[in-house]
Amino acid sequence: MSNISTEWLYPARSFSLIFRDIQVFSLHIMVQLLSGLVSLTLLLFSTLTVASPHVKRATLQQVTNSGISNPTNVGFYIYVPDKLATKPPVVVAIHYCTRTAQAYYSGTPYARLADQYGFIVIYPSSPWSGTCWDVSSKGSLTHNGGGDSNAIANMVTWTISKYGADTSKVFVTGTSSGAMMTVYDLDIIKIQLAEADRYIERNGRHLSGDVCSRHRV
Repeated sequence: MSNISTEWLYPARSFSLIFRDIQVFSLHIMVQLLSGLVSLTLLLFSTLTVASPHVKRATLQQVTNSGISNPTNVGFYIYVPDKLATKPPVVVAIHYCTRTAQAYYSGTPYARLADQYGFIVIYPSSPWSGTCWDVSSKGSLTHNGGGDSNAIANMVTWTISKYGADTSKVFVTGTSSGAMMTVYDLDIIKIQLAEADRYIERNGRHLSGDVCSRHRV
């Protein structure tokens, strides 16, 4: 009789032991879950840190005292990276209708690429209602005609002069109405830079051969 278990005579004690075991097991599970949650949080944080957007050190600047001819009052904005290349290229980035220079700066990768490669980005801003570009008037279609294209070309020559940019590496890009403007600006910029090159040649500092053939979009 002494070898027979008597736990059945004390059911409250048996339930207490079972409840204690359940509590210990639940606590163990909670510790494991919290440990896994902390590990997952750290993993997500490190992933977001690595994949965080590029932070530009320089900022978009408005040029208001350039002294260029700008009869239509086209906004002149420029991005010059902190680490500027020697004789840097110049990219003209022209926005589309309903947008501005600031929006095109924020919504395109040119400034980020400028930080990486050391080139300058010019962001013209349309002065017209709806912010489309004048791509049909005689002024915009004519060299020195006083239109939007002429103002943008003047921004390019000013930038080349101020920063010692490479006249063989001038590029023009744009979207929609801005893309139409690139067609006119390309030819006008070529003409203006060719004239500037001839002026340099007359002053004994000729850079190289046919300037018109060396400008690209």
